[in-house]
Amino acid sequence: MYKYEEIVRDIEECIANGTLKPYAKLPPVTELCSAYGVSKSTINQVLQTLSDEGLISRRQGSGIYVKAIETSSIGWKAPNQVVQIAPRAAKMPSKDSVDVIDFNVIRPESRISRLLGINRQSFLYLVTRLHHNGPLPTCMEYVYLPIESVGSLSMAAAGGDVTTEATKHTGVPAGSFEKTVRSVLSTNDERARLKLEYGIPLLEVEEVGYLMDGKPFGVFIKRFPGDRFEFKATGSDASSSGGSGKGL
Repeated sequence: MYKYEEIVRDIEECIANGTLKPYAKLPPVTELCSAYGVSKSTINQVLQTLSDEGLISRRQGSGIYVKAIETSSIGWKAPNQVVQIAPRAAKMPSKDSVDVIDFNVIRPESRISRLLGINRQSFLYLVTRLHHNGPLPTCMEYVYLPIESVGSLSMAAAGGDVTTEATKHTGVPAGSFEKTVRSVLSTNDERARLKLEYGIPLLEVEEVGYLMDGKPFGVFIKRFPGDRFEFKATGSDASSSGGSGKGL
């Protein structure tokens, strides 16, 4: 094992056992170099690895922060974490539009509260949106936004770029999005709105959006018709591990 890998494992363990808590700020690079007795290039390699794994967020001019993630995800090092969504139709209109179907203030279910690092007694916005590419419905989207992340949210803003709303309200730039992909069954409402035949699965991308300080600001769940879209995993090992999967 290389030295940088030993340091990565040590910091991973600190995050997993709670020694480094969510949103904790890591020491500066120079202090890490001194603590581990290694060069700046080694620490930069460590930080890049932790960033690629989604464990830390690096904010220019502010520092390095631990993300609020589920510790069970630590140790997942497969490179196929970046997901592309490819339309199967050869020709599709390029204009995308969004309709707000429903807009409510709710208390989060346990899984959503865990992903967002908030108390189940907190309030958040749940925005249900339908995406179109021209006349073709492309996906149903469910957006969970803590009120503390976006403040007062208008109907117009709910149908627009809610990431920008979060960065304006908090004053912290957006950082990264961690994706989870799965296949799910459709509801009656989803089948009707997506013009989907019974029995065709939905391909779901769940994204947790993080600000540059490592704090999650929203959960975005998009469900695509399985007969119109495919997911392609990209990464250094994509070719050796199959590269892409149709319909999961």
